[in-house]
Amino acid sequence: MRVIASFSGGKTSAYMTIKLKKQYGADLLVLFANTGQEHDETLSFINKCDKTFSLNVVWLESVVHHNQRKSCTYKIVDFDSSDRKGEVFEAMISKYGIPNKAYPHCTRELKLNPINSWIKEHVKEPYKMAIGIRADEARRASVHADKNNLFYPLIEDKIHKFEVNEFWDSQSFNLNLKDYQGNCKTCFKKSNKKLSMIAKESPELFKFNLKMEEIHGLSGYNVDGNRRVFFRGHTSAKKLLAMNDVSEIELTKFRSYIDEDENSGCSESCEAFI
Repeated sequence: MRVIASFSGGKTSAYMTIKLKKQYGADLLVLFANTGQEHDETLSFINKCDKTFSLNVVWLESVVHHNQRKSCTYKIVDFDSSDRKGEVFEAMISKYGIPNKAYPHCTRELKLNPINSWIKEHVKEPYKMAIGIRADEARRASVHADKNNLFYPLIEDKIHKFEVNEFWDSQSFNLNLKDYQGNCKTCFKKSNKKLSMIAKESPELFKFNLKMEEIHGLSGYNVDGNRRVFFRGHTSAKKLLAMNDVSEIELTKFRSYIDEDENSGCSESCEAFI
């Protein structure tokens, strides 16, 4: 059975992929789907991993089929040609609307469907998909893993976060992002606490969200006529950025919004198959 590694771009996913490469060699297929809203540091990290460990990463991006009842397919890119402006993401939004907690279609259309489209064309034998989730975050594993041909090598091997960090601390390069930053710059799956920290440190990262909410608030399958925004609690990017000017009491209320859950949502990376 063929083994495919879903390489999200995080340290854990990279650790898993390197481990599998040693085990399966040239028989391992490694896929990465770029959304156009990954941190530049993430793309550089993937490229360094690819070259250093001979991973032969296949870089994919979504192709949106407008005015057709057809899911996103894929195109092949590379480190140099990969989208860094959010053009891929905006193309998806223009058809499906702004994604958020109630409409989480970005992972499906920017990662899952392009990957599955590539596999359908290039993999003719049975396969299983390796997902980079550690033993200490096993709660993130899919309950339908067997049905969907997924497996979790790091859970099986009882690998924890400290072992992953220990490995990367011994290497000549690392992913220079803080855990709360994640790979996707302003993912709505991040907790409000994480988002408010990012907004305070790097407000420029929300320019894309501001633009999309202004242009595409009513785009896609938005049948109720209400302008859609990215963040939980119907919080717009403009409102999120304005939180930097409110009192600490108000900010604490925002961060502890009832739908908050520090143990779910965005971890260090966005996995397509969970």
